[in-house]
Amino acid sequence: PSPSSSTSEPHIYVPPELEDVVDQLLTGLRDRDTVVRWSAAKGLGRITERLPRECADDVVGGILELFSEEETDSAWHGANLALAELARRGLLLPFRLPKIVPIIVKAIHYDVRRGQNSVGAHVRDAACYVCWAFARAYSPEVMKPFVADLAEGMLLAALFDREINCRRAASAAFQENVGRQGNENFSHGIEILTAADYFTLGNRVKAFTEISCFVAGFEKYRKGIIGHLTQVKLFHWDVEIRLLASKGLGNLVELDRDYMADVVLKELIGKVCDPDLLVRHGAVLGIAEIVKVQGSNVSAQHAAITNVVVEVEKARLYRGKGGEIMRSAICRLIECVSLAQLPLPVKTQVRLLDSVDDCIKHPLEEISVSAVAGLRALLKQYFPVASTGPSSRLHSRVFEKYAKVVEEEDNAAATRGFALALGCLPAKLIAFNPEALETAVNLLCKCADINFKVGEEPDAETRRNCVKALTEIVKTVGVGENKIQTFSGTDKKDLVSVGLSKALVEKIFATLFFCMEDYSMDKRGDVGSWVRCATLNAVETLTLEAVNASKSLRPDAADNAAAGGEDEDEVLGTLAERMQLLDEDINNVVLASVQSSSPMKYEWRNPKVPEQYFDVATSITVLGLILKQLAEKLDNVRDLAGNILHRLLNVDKIPLVADRVFLTEALRTKEGETMNWASPSTTFTMIIKAMNIDVYHEAIVEGLAVSVGGLTESVVKSSAAALIDWVKTMKKLKGWRHLARLGRTLIGLMRKFEKNERIVVPVLKTVHLLLQNEALRSEDRRTAKENKAEDVEEEKDSFGPTMLKLIKAEAHGSKSYKKIVAIVDVGMDFVSEIEWGGADDEDKAYFDEILSFIFALLGHPFPKVRKYVAEQLYVALLENEGAVKDDSKYDDACSVILESAWDGEVEATEEQEVGVRVRRNELADLMGVELSEKARAKRVAKKGKEKVKKDELASYMSLVKEAGR
Repeated sequence: PSPSSSTSEPHIYVPPELEDVVDQLLTGLRDRDTVVRWSAAKGLGRITERLPRECADDVVGGILELFSEEETDSAWHGANLALAELARRGLLLPFRLPKIVPIIVKAIHYDVRRGQNSVGAHVRDAACYVCWAFARAYSPEVMKPFVADLAEGMLLAALFDREINCRRAASAAFQENVGRQGNENFSHGIEILTAADYFTLGNRVKAFTEISCFVAGFEKYRKGIIGHLTQVKLFHWDVEIRLLASKGLGNLVELDRDYMADVVLKELIGKVCDPDLLVRHGAVLGIAEIVKVQGSNVSAQHAAITNVVVEVEKARLYRGKGGEIMRSAICRLIECVSLAQLPLPVKTQVRLLDSVDDCIKHPLEEISVSAVAGLRALLKQYFPVASTGPSSRLHSRVFEKYAKVVEEEDNAAATRGFALALGCLPAKLIAFNPEALETAVNLLCKCADINFKVGEEPDAETRRNCVKALTEIVKTVGVGENKIQTFSGTDKKDLVSVGLSKALVEKIFATLFFCMEDYSMDKRGDVGSWVRCATLNAVETLTLEAVNASKSLRPDAADNAAAGGEDEDEVLGTLAERMQLLDEDINNVVLASVQSSSPMKYEWRNPKVPEQYFDVATSITVLGLILKQLAEKLDNVRDLAGNILHRLLNVDKIPLVADRVFLTEALRTKEGETMNWASPSTTFTMIIKAMNIDVYHEAIVEGLAVSVGGLTESVVKSSAAALIDWVKTMKKLKGWRHLARLGRTLIGLMRKFEKNERIVVPVLKTVHLLLQNEALRSEDRRTAKENKAEDVEEEKDSFGPTMLKLIKAEAHGSKSYKKIVAIVDVGMDFVSEIEWGGADDEDKAYFDEILSFIFALLGHPFPKVRKYVAEQLYVALLENEGAVKDDSKYDDACSVILESAWDGEVEATEEQEVGVRVRRNELADLMGVELSEKARAKRVAKKGKEKVKKDELASYMSLVKEAGR
């Protein structure tokens, strides 16, 4: 073969085998494996560096052929890597740039749909690498003609790419270009890099909604950003990107209102009924956000905008694939049209209201929530009322209709949605008089009750939404005269709304306190936690509103009084004024008593003294319930409760907090500090300190017991460790009063939640833990008596006998293996305390009662229960030999336990010579336990009829005989 020749460079011999090598490397750029493509790109760079110009140019041409629509994403990725390698080595000559730059700009936005997703992130990342390499390879003079396209491409990728690595890669490439090509080529490069750096672009929401607005502030990039959002991102395959693009587009309206109204809005309106779901959904979202900011400055497109809802419904775009997201987008459009205060005829208002009502009852919660947001804005802006309130037609169309659905409808989706709808009604429709407000509050309180059923089944989401609705009503109408609103009536008179009265505030508080005990379960788990979380938010809102409405509790009132701003006579009135008020009030009370024929009830209150909606008892209950949730097992509930408690104590600083200083120090909720309340190891070590506060003790113990006896390992471990540490501290400090109170509280919980397995089982596990760590044993109480501790009764310890009676009652008739096991564990802890030597008659009676109960469990109907009781009894005897009255029979008793098949048959059979009942009676004799004749002879009850085992061979033999006849 002849050597290669060139006029501009010396003759270089190129072996013919090299062509095959280069061809193999070009093929490797298409490989499915990224490592292969990267290695092929590196190899091409090294080989091209040693080739003559003509041959090297052929290699570049071969790489550019890979940028074809027919090629796969792997080929595009490999080609980008190869171009970057060539540019980095200075092998990509400037005359190729006019052809290459448009390809790279296209590759920066490469995104190909594949089913429900897309591919191309690796291609975009590699294209940014090429731009980075260009910045290092060429001088500013060479790059100047291509800077505009490259800068816009890199900025759009940095701001709007879906993947964080691509946004950061584009930002790094733009930074490299600004640094090496100069701020003259890349206009406003320094300012942009200051706002859009590597770290700030990591937040996608911020990149779309904030940083993009800053960059669009530079006119050179504005049209490109708006065009990219309008033509690309609004129609992206990911619904989240479409939502962010619409919000970003809305934020850009202020920069060029005329262009948005005349060009962008007109273009999007023409796509609302596009056959492609992504296009029509993005178009509706874009219109909504633009209209929200433009307001009434869309007169040219006003009719088309208000007609979008009609067109979509006429085309039946709510049906079929994508109908759900179209409903959500239309609800958002209705909300934005209302917020923009576009003038609408009454017929259109009613049409939009019908559309929203149809979406409120949708089964998907996202659509229902969007519809409620649209309803709130629609009713607030439109549907005027008279000075006496809404017309009967409007009242029946809105409030009465929604209330009837919530109270009577069997469709759970409808009750959930319309419950939220009741909460979003404006004051002019729900608080135009005290009776209307009371009706709404009473209805929601009734439907928030745990016993309320939708159809024949309880529905946690309906209860949760009723609590949320109560929260919204409190925010809307306020408490007392705190948030009185005035509306211009259609009869040219003003309508003044009313606030929540003291009776309604007390009713809502009572309802919320009851909802805080919602621990309902279904196949989805603890659905009651949804209600409790909503209730925590509601309690915080109502507490703050009640405190603000109680003028005597406000900080400004306290400061004014402290400064001597009010005289005593100004609050109480003069003596003559008080006597006059007293006479008038007594006359009214007497008259009311005569007219109603009822006893006279008199409670005088000076009208000059403001109404108080929040008191110490309410404060203790509120904080106790929050502390209880803070001590429970669910991380999200603890996190919410902890944050609310922090805000109430430190941010809002509500008054009338019992032991505020000690509570704040115990929880370390000082202002400025942030805590991870969801972390069990952090929360339980703090909440346990607040257990010494008397008014919150029972609530904290109830929550803590649920955590200690729970199933989540991290929660159980952290809560149990915190409780044991507290017990050790109390014993070290001789805090016998606190230990005794803990025992009484646990007994109180057993009585309060009798037969309630949700509480009883965790409490029993907690008692077992405490008994194992000698926190509730008799000797501790005796030591306390010797030290004459306060609040310790002089009679003998009553914890053991009382708890024994309670667990006997729980075991009676129980078929829950989990509960019985917890009962057995506590019973065995009592067995370990038995000491016959030196015991008086009362102690002996107590010990006999313990052993009689254990032996009753040895005859339980469930074989695995009998086996578990026998195993634990053997362990207890090993730990405490004194449980056997006669020491000489100890070994025989242990042998009987070990040698008996406690999970076998109760009575003797052919396979089992001695039944369980006989073994139990024998063991009772050895341990000195007196069983009545009835108990000894009692057979273990069996559930249902015994199944008779049939011999398969006998059946087969009978079949043969029948066949032979």
